[in-house]
Amino acid sequence: MFARIRALPKFIEWIDKRVWFLFFIIYQKEELREQIIYTFEDMIYKYLERTAIATHLSNLVMEFTQNAEKAHFELIATKYLNIPKDKVDEFIRNRENRLKLKQIAIEKKQNLQISWNLNPEKLAGVSLSRLQIQISNYGAIDEATAQRLRKKMKEDVDGISIANFYQDSEENRLGAGLGLLYNSYLEQVCKKEGILYKCVIYPEPKTQKTTVKIDMTL
Repeated sequence: MFARIRALPKFIEWIDKRVWFLFFIIYQKEELREQIIYTFEDMIYKYLERTAIATHLSNLVMEFTQNAEKAHFELIATKYLNIPKDKVDEFIRNRENRLKLKQIAIEKKQNLQISWNLNPEKLAGVSLSRLQIQISNYGAIDEATAQRLRKKMKEDVDGISIANFYQDSEENRLGAGLGLLYNSYLEQVCKKEGILYKCVIYPEPKTQKTTVKIDMTL
């Protein structure tokens, strides 16, 4: 919501001054005043509605990245520092420990991988843009966990506020999993706007990685 409010001034600045001048001229005519106000209101409303996609996408990417970083640190801590699994969460909370883990990741060349691209393509004669985002981290998840994640990503969030999930989350635990629910919101908004959207989480046992792929056709 706050991101959408911050976006509004930018949108208003984006409107050409000539349009504002035309609005001022037309606004002087009483018979056209109501119609022009309605047109502007409708334009701003549609703009704010579409910012929901950017808001949910950014939240989703940030949450997936945070979860990937946590899983990455867990693997390094247990594999290279022999930290017991039941102590890893507490270990990672310490900033100095995280810096130590980061240095090990650099030395072992085991970094998070985040990539994205935006490519033009044609579908049924219509020019579209395909956005692809991929996040990979070391520390593969098993198929049972992958299934649970897929189920959570498909949860029905119709009529439910994101704030509800904050209230229900385990605040004292790192990576409580709120991010997967952003996927349901994003999927819902994209469906409403007629945008093709797909998000897949899958393990890669051969490389000991877990990868998230987000694919949108705008």
